[in-house]
Amino acid sequence: MEEQEFYYSSIRGRLLGCKAREEKIEKLMKEFKGKTFIEIGCGSGYYVQKAIETKGFSFCSGIDLELKKLLIAREKTKMDSFILANAEFLPIKNESFDFVLCTETLEHVPNWKKALAELKRIAREKILLSVPMEHGYFWRAFSLLWGMNTRGHLHKLNKAMIEKEMNGWKLQKFELVCTPSRRLNKRIGNKAGEKGSMYAVLLFEKNTKKRGKKQETKKHTKP
Repeated sequence: MEEQEFYYSSIRGRLLGCKAREEKIEKLMKEFKGKTFIEIGCGSGYYVQKAIETKGFSFCSGIDLELKKLLIAREKTKMDSFILANAEFLPIKNESFDFVLCTETLEHVPNWKKALAELKRIAREKILLSVPMEHGYFWRAFSLLWGMNTRGHLHKLNKAMIEKEMNGWKLQKFELVCTPSRRLNKRIGNKAGEKGSMYAVLLFEKNTKKRGKKQETKKHTKP
């Protein structure tokens, strides 16, 4: 079984809350009516395939650092729009994509702030992120058996740390995954808090009002 399929389809993956997280991500993807989609850290193209299936995007792409995974993604989606690149240096023009997805990736990137700045640079409207709550009780207990290093995690990120780097963007939705059960997540919502949760899903929207005010100020400024 391919790696991403394992985490989203196997019993172990479901116990780790991956399916519950996927439900939230897919729901937010389907709600957006945009044209272009890209996933940074796309692996073998799991969510790129989901984006294609929603039929809400006219163009879909993905970026990853591992060529082997990109070849699988290309075969799976029958698309050649995948790019081999580092998340810290994306070979993409400013504001090229309406919707940018980055799930379970920032914690793996050495300079996660640089990667986040790159996501902001290439995004036109929305950025959807998900990160594990390493500060929370679940992953702290899990790390007693499998440490962060063995899982390739370099950072313990949370909502405050990410929001601090999102100047010019507003947090539109913030949802926590506190249990592998999708039904329980719907009942509990965000009541468990970050420490009582497994993952955080954050949807950011570009602050167009702020950008519009700046442009208007420039127009009325005397030379």
